[in-house]
Amino acid sequence: MTYKIHYDAATGEILERRPDDIEYPEPIGNPWVSVTDEDFARSLNSGAYIDVETLHVTVKPIAPPTLDELKASKKREITAARDAAIAAGTTWRTHAVDADEDAQRAASAQIVKSMAYQQMGRPVPDTPWRLKDGSYVTLSDADVWDLSQAIEAHVSGCYSREAALAAQIEAAETPEDLNALCWE
Repeated sequence: MTYKIHYDAATGEILERRPDDIEYPEPIGNPWVSVTDEDFARSLNSGAYIDVETLHVTVKPIAPPTLDELKASKKREITAARDAAIAAGTTWRTHAVDADEDAQRAASAQIVKSMAYQQMGRPVPDTPWRLKDGSYVTLSDADVWDLSQAIEAHVSGCYSREAALAAQIEAAETPEDLNALCWE
């Protein structure tokens, strides 16, 4: 099968592609070149153009990313890994618990509640807490503080790990240095 490719005569930019075996109401624009299946397939690549001297489909070589672009990509990768590690939760007294933003807010709210009850001189009521597996435990006031510290330590540890890796990313001098860095 052959195809027609309409292109810009000055730049070689591909403007339109058509199979030869289909009738169109309007003819393909000028200039155009007839190409084979192989050239047609190549024309679908990003950066493909018509070499205006040879009238062949050519693919511009894609420049490799710069070290700064690789560093930015690695930082996004590490940030995503940090977010995943936080979302994975932590362990508190053998229980798997959430540590995502909702869990952090809930733990903080329980601490505020505890402080308010203490300010009023009233005993702090026990609090039900949902574990990662969906079951519940009842937390005493001391448990609330302990759980909150466990969640905070987990989240802070994740941010500390990200900060250490970010410093190593900035110090990297080659793509290989960057490839050696990972969350795990």
